[in-house]
Amino acid sequence: MKKILFLFSFTVLLFSCNSKTENHKINDKPIKIETPKYAKGFNIEYYENYKVLNIFNPWEKGKIQEKIYITSEKNLTFPKNNVVIITPIENIAISSCTHIEFINLLDSVNIIKGVCSPELIYNSTIQKLYKEKKITNLGDAFNINIELLLNLNPQGLMLSTYNKQDNNTKRLEQSGIQLLYNNEWTESTLLGRAEWIKYFGILLDKKEKADSIFNHIEANYLSAKKLAKSIPNKKSVMVGSNFKGTWYVPGGQSYMGQLLQDSGADYYYSNTSDTQSIPLNFETVLDKFHNADVWLNAPTSTIQELFEIDSRHKLFNSAIKGEVYAFLARTNSYGANDFWESGIAHPDLLLKDIIWALYPELLTEYIPTYILKLK
Repeated sequence: MKKILFLFSFTVLLFSCNSKTENHKINDKPIKIETPKYAKGFNIEYYENYKVLNIFNPWEKGKIQEKIYITSEKNLTFPKNNVVIITPIENIAISSCTHIEFINLLDSVNIIKGVCSPELIYNSTIQKLYKEKKITNLGDAFNINIELLLNLNPQGLMLSTYNKQDNNTKRLEQSGIQLLYNNEWTESTLLGRAEWIKYFGILLDKKEKADSIFNHIEANYLSAKKLAKSIPNKKSVMVGSNFKGTWYVPGGQSYMGQLLQDSGADYYYSNTSDTQSIPLNFETVLDKFHNADVWLNAPTSTIQELFEIDSRHKLFNSAIKGEVYAFLARTNSYGANDFWESGIAHPDLLLKDIIWALYPELLTEYIPTYILKLK
C-alpha cells in the first residue's frame, strides 16, 4: 500500500512539474513585436502573460544587451541571468536625473526610493521626498553606495550603459540587485530619445498613457518644425560659450544642431556630420559669428554678467543688441538645471523655446519653458 501511495505521489509531482513548465511557454514566439518609430535602442515583445523589453547594445548593432521580463504573475519562471520585473513596481532606484521626467509624466515619482546626487536634481517632488527622508542618497552615479542600495532593496536600479564597464557596476552585478539599463542618451534624434517613455510605460504597466504622451510630443514637435519653415528670412545664430580657453559649438547632427535646423536658424555648422560638440578657439568663433543675429545658450542670465566674464563678448553683434538667450529659466538654489533633466523628455518645448527666441512673431502667446532672454 505504501508503495502504491509513493508511486501515486511521485506521478502527481511529476505531472505538476511538467504542467508548470508548459504553462510558462517562455520560448514561444511572441504574439507581437513592437518596434519604436524613432528610438533604436529597444523593442518590445508581447506574450500571453508577460512582455519582454529587449535593450540593444548601442555599440554592437543588432546585439541584445539585456532582456527585461515584465509580468504581473508571480509564479512564472524565466531564464536565469535575466531581469524579471513583477508589476506593479513600488520601489526603484535611479542613477541619472534624466530618468525622472519620464517617470514623472507617468505619475509614478513616488516609486523612486533612491537617487544619485540629489543636489543635482531639479524636480521639486524628488527634493521634497528627499528632505522628508523618503528617498535615499546613493552617492555618485559612478560610485554608488552599494550598502545603502542593498538596504533599500529596490526591485531594480536603473543605469545608463556608460556605467557598465566600471568597477562599481561590476560589484553591483555581483550584489544581486537587478540592473535596468536605459540607453536613451545614445539615440541619434530628439524624438528617438523622447520615445523612451514607451520603455517606462512597459516597465510601469502604463503603456497606453506612455503612447498617448509620446504621440502628443511628436505632434507638437512636427507642428512647430512646420511652422518654422514658413519663415522667409532666417536669422543667423551663435551658440555656447568659452570654457577654459575652448568654445564648444554644437555639431550639425548633435541634439542642439537638430534643434537649430528644425527651428529655422541659419547656423554655420548645420551641414556638418558631427554628433558631438565642435571645439573652437575664440578667434574662430569671432570670425564666424561676430555678426550673428542671436546668441543662444549663453552662460549667464544678464548681459552685465556676460561682459564681466569676458569683455571680448562685446565684440559680438548679438550681445551689443541684447539678443542673447540662456537655458536658465528653470534652475534651483542648488544649481540644478531642468533643461538637462526634463528637457530630454520634451523636445517639442525645446524647439518652441528656440523658435520663440528667433521668431517671436510666430509664437505671440507662447510662454517659454527652459529659455530666458538676458536682461
